[in-house]
Amino acid sequence: MPTSLSCVWPGPDAAESWLSTSHSFASRWSAWCDLDPELPLHAFPAWCRLTRATEFPLPATDQRLGASLLRSAGQLAACPSDLTLRKALNSLCPGLLAAFLAGRSGY
Repeated sequence: MPTSLSCVWPGPDAAESWLSTSHSFASRWSAWCDLDPELPLHAFPAWCRLTRATEFPLPATDQRLGASLLRSAGQLAACPSDLTLRKALNSLCPGLLAAFLAGRSGY
């Protein structure tokens, strides 16, 4: 598995060109930057899971906070109306639940 963009593209210039023309990446990045002061970096995969339906593989034995957030986000994404799951996510990261609920307000 590549560990950097330079492994995927011929060089940094090609990677930068792709990033600058990728509308989906630009919108995701922009949305994340808007949340950056509100959420810690380790919440990024969980935020992607809740707001973009992006799935991330996660070892079952990983007990770090980011992994707990991602597990909680995956459960909530599968059952978004479950109040118990919302409370569990709120106890881990209230800002992430707020971002999730704000994203759902348009439904």
